[in-house]
Amino acid sequence: DSAVVNLGNITLVQGQNAICVYTTLALDSNTYNDQKCTYSYREATVSISYIEDFEGTDLWLADTLLNQWERGTPAMTNITTAHSGTNVWAIDLDGNYANGSDDYLYSPIVDRSGQDSAVFEFWHYYKNQSGSDGGRIQVSVDGGLWFNLGYLSDPDGTNWYNDNIGGSHCWSGNSNGWVKSSYKLNFVSAMSIFFGANTVQFRYHFFSNASTNNGDGWAIDDVKVLRYQSANDYGVTT
Repeated sequence: DSAVVNLGNITLVQGQNAICVYTTLALDSNTYNDQKCTYSYREATVSISYIEDFEGTDLWLADTLLNQWERGTPAMTNITTAHSGTNVWAIDLDGNYANGSDDYLYSPIVDRSGQDSAVFEFWHYYKNQSGSDGGRIQVSVDGGLWFNLGYLSDPDGTNWYNDNIGGSHCWSGNSNGWVKSSYKLNFVSAMSIFFGANTVQFRYHFFSNASTNNGDGWAIDDVKVLRYQSANDYGVTT
């Protein structure tokens, strides 16, 4: 027998939500099929300054069901600890990444919050096939199309990419531990890709070719979007 049950309106919180239903029956001899869960994601919006160490509420989204991005404690060959705390987002927390990887991880939407500029920064650890596999950052401004953020030797970036694979600038090879990368966002310069933006969103794109996946992949931790702090030294020139 079966029955249709109306659960009514369900309010979702920002980030990942688990919606579960349960059944009970006296003298039930098989309790393994008494629960059914489905998962739903409500896109989150955060403000500058945003600080994320992946230890609390999960506001990030790994795109598609067949995706290697996982949140938790790393247990790979080289990447075995988080930069801080215990959790990271990483490509396959306990093994090598797959050949033919093409995986995306989405941040919350970041509201400009009236700021003239900001700094996007994070810590990451990568170990992949140098010159063939790697990771890069893409960005969407005001919900528009996605595009690669920055390039090798970009003056707005610090430790921003180390390789150019087929015209795609990325981090490839071995970082030999956790390293910090950052990128300046300028909302008021007409020369900036962020000029006049109200919101920005970031996504981490990991990719690999069809052979020789000889590493852990890519892990990220301690992501921040902070108010840009100018130098403390000001002077007058004539």
